[in-house]
Amino acid sequence: MSQKDKEDFSKENNQKYFKETEANDFFANVEPEEDFDEDEGIAGEFAPEDFQSLFFENPRLLNVFINIKKASNYVFNAPFELQYAAGLSNILERGTLSTDRTGTGTLRIQNQKFVIDMSNDLFPILRGKKIFTDKIITEALWMLRGETNTKFLVDRGVNYWNQWANVDGELGPIYGKQMRNFGEIDQLRTVLKQLKDSPDSRRILMTLWNPTELHLQKLPPCHLLYQLCVTTDKNGEDMLDMHVTQRSGDSFLGVPYDFVLFGVFMKVISKLSGIRCNKMHYVINDFHMYLNHEVQVRQYLDNVAENKDFVINGLSWLHVEHEVPANKDIDIYLDNLVARPDFFVINNYNSYPHIKAEIAV
Repeated sequence: MSQKDKEDFSKENNQKYFKETEANDFFANVEPEEDFDEDEGIAGEFAPEDFQSLFFENPRLLNVFINIKKASNYVFNAPFELQYAAGLSNILERGTLSTDRTGTGTLRIQNQKFVIDMSNDLFPILRGKKIFTDKIITEALWMLRGETNTKFLVDRGVNYWNQWANVDGELGPIYGKQMRNFGEIDQLRTVLKQLKDSPDSRRILMTLWNPTELHLQKLPPCHLLYQLCVTTDKNGEDMLDMHVTQRSGDSFLGVPYDFVLFGVFMKVISKLSGIRCNKMHYVINDFHMYLNHEVQVRQYLDNVAENKDFVINGLSWLHVEHEVPANKDIDIYLDNLVARPDFFVINNYNSYPHIKAEIAV
């Protein structure tokens, strides 16, 4: 194909061949090269001015993009528990040994991603080990209300924060305080107002990382950034996506509960905004396994392997039955949820038994 022909193709047919639906057919009909060596790589071979021209001059590179496309479609549409199990396996196989502040030691990998379907009341609860959802729902409401003292939690049977609190149960200006009073800004109210007034904005964020108050916190925040994005489906109806960034994730004990925690945050924001949930995009910068959890991690993975269909393909749902007050007051709504935890209705949750592991303090 001459240079002019390629330019004409790019100008006249770009939309036809690179729309998402038609691109799928285009790539599916291209046969990969039989002698392509995946290990050989392509770094340094091509330095093109025109990206699209690569597909015509270098069929080996086209084959790479076919494989990447197939892999990415599989990963980002995979059941969330399969993504999680793959992440744990990756730690065991490729994790690097590291010291840590607790003295326990970890295996760690970087930049672990999860894409979780939250539509139609779907909810991410692991089945390969039992998750105590009532405790984490209580913790989520504690944070959303701006609480920082453990009394609220202890009164409702949640005790794991006690080991970091002072004698009065105070944890300092941690998650809830930053969410509801970051330099006198109520970030939860702010993002809800933005979702109503400017849903197309790319600046609808809550940050929990406050450098001016880190020295006052018993623990600095692990999950530290939330971004809410509104898109529309093919029928023109709004959908809510939530992006979560976490600087550090305890893969076996913390992250399974974080799935639930963030899911509750998203469901409550969806209720208060009136925008239905779509997907949660969750990134953990440092995804690690404490060395004293290896036996438990392998037990969990054995459970997954033993009954893949039950663990991987089982679906659970969370429906928040309480409707938002007419004035959409955040605190009245949260108070009502606290008073009636039965408003959170979880359906179709079954699991393997709880796997006990010690928290690294």
